[in-house]
Amino acid sequence: MDHARCLEVQRPYLGPVEAHYTDWTPLQDRWEHFPEDIDESDPWQFRNVLAT
Repeated sequence: MDHARCLEVQRPYLGPVEAHYTDWTPLQDRWEHFPEDIDESDPWQFRNVLAT
């Protein structure tokens, strides 16, 4: 799929697209109500990402 063509069509509906640098990781500010199987040695592992 041509991503450039897709963005060309989508751009009018997206509004401004911005990028901001941050030091956030998926392990930051997690609540500890339930035990989780997380990998603290590499915070960007897929199993560390919590979808809410």
